[in-house]
Amino acid sequence: MSIEIIETEFNPTQIKVIGIGGGGCNAIDRMILAGMQHVTFIATNTDAQALRRSRAEKKIQLGVNLTRGLGAGANPHIGKEAAEEQLQELEKALKGTDVLFLTAGMGGGTGTGASTVIAQLARKLGCLTIAIVTKPFYFEMGARMQNALAGIKKLQPHVDTLITIPNQNLLNLRGRNLSISEAFKEADSVLMEGVKGISDLILKSGFVNVDFADIRTVMKDKGNAILSVLEVTNDMPAPEIAKNILNNPLLERTNIRDAKAILINISYGKNVLLSNIDKIIQAITEQIDSNATCIHGFIANPTYNDELKLTMIATGFSNFATEQSPVSDDVVKNHPAHSKSSFQESLTDLKARVEAATDQSHFKRHHEPHVESYEENSSDEDNANDRRLFRQPLLNNDKVYTFSADGLDKRPTHPQNLYENKESTQTSTNSKERQGPHSPLERKGSSNETLPADDLEIPTFLRIKRKLDL
Repeated sequence: MSIEIIETEFNPTQIKVIGIGGGGCNAIDRMILAGMQHVTFIATNTDAQALRRSRAEKKIQLGVNLTRGLGAGANPHIGKEAAEEQLQELEKALKGTDVLFLTAGMGGGTGTGASTVIAQLARKLGCLTIAIVTKPFYFEMGARMQNALAGIKKLQPHVDTLITIPNQNLLNLRGRNLSISEAFKEADSVLMEGVKGISDLILKSGFVNVDFADIRTVMKDKGNAILSVLEVTNDMPAPEIAKNILNNPLLERTNIRDAKAILINISYGKNVLLSNIDKIIQAITEQIDSNATCIHGFIANPTYNDELKLTMIATGFSNFATEQSPVSDDVVKNHPAHSKSSFQESLTDLKARVEAATDQSHFKRHHEPHVESYEENSSDEDNANDRRLFRQPLLNNDKVYTFSADGLDKRPTHPQNLYENKESTQTSTNSKERQGPHSPLERKGSSNETLPADDLEIPTFLRIKRKLDL
């Protein structure tokens, strides 16, 4: 009896890393310099000059006709439309991909706007999509942080796993004695460690192997995730190693016990004993949910002696704090980008006291609506202006309304007349009916006339109410 052996062709897992925008492209450059192999790197950017400097083997300029190589101007709308313009070229580059790592720095124009478009395309092509993105440092607060939070919220439904790294927490992890360039390099380094830790499990053979099916089990449709990387020496006790990796500052306020699945990759040196690795795994699993799926792989690193590097990714959180800013309320409140000048505060306080004295509900201040995402409160006309000039002055064609002190008549005024205190030549029946002897809100001719003694001591310039953005 003969036995026929049928050989099947082995198709290695196709892993690609796509860097989006300046932050994403910087991250993949660092991965290339670190010598990552068997991974295809794709750089995408609206900035043609920055794209030319990339070391990636595949480069795609986004928005060739839209931005003409000049970048997205920190506008996520431009980034989104730029990616849509190059959709066919992106689809061609991503076809046949099994695992796609999407890296970007959120808060700018290209990374924030284009990431969702590329993630939607990857899902359509059936890729296991893992996004590793960063949130801005404290000194980048304001509009950049708002764009980042809105972009992350839009990206999350379109990826299998989303790992968000708050850049500010890197200072807690690495220490605060860092220059600005060093801080951004650290952010790129963490992105690299996340990609490398997962891809090594798939591509490299180890004492305990993890294959693509295992990765898919932990990361497919798992939503928000956390990443922790730790380098230690063999003499550190296992409980302390477990404590350090589980209490990594990058974990924010998320409870590790809420994770439904955990992936652990341990790279070890030639002097590390198997019993030590076993103790480390036991110490970690004791701190997580007993029902959680735990997949781990051990890979020997010939450059290590007594060192170990642990990469842990926890997924499947039911409650996750990624939409909350890592910045404490006190820090946000006291940050210069979120505080008003002393003049504005004084003027606001003065207006409030005048309004209370006149008891007019019409004097309520009108604030601009808070933008929850970069697509809310925008019109097609606004987007058309963005496409032409990226940034249009907000008051180009707007009508500016002035309000008299009684708050009952309203008339459009040209912007340059905003500060003029002119007497209206128009009278109405309603205004006549409101007139009374020595009314404190009645206009008394020119601004230089003396008001009756029983008038309120209200400065003349406040008798013309105008819409202020305070």
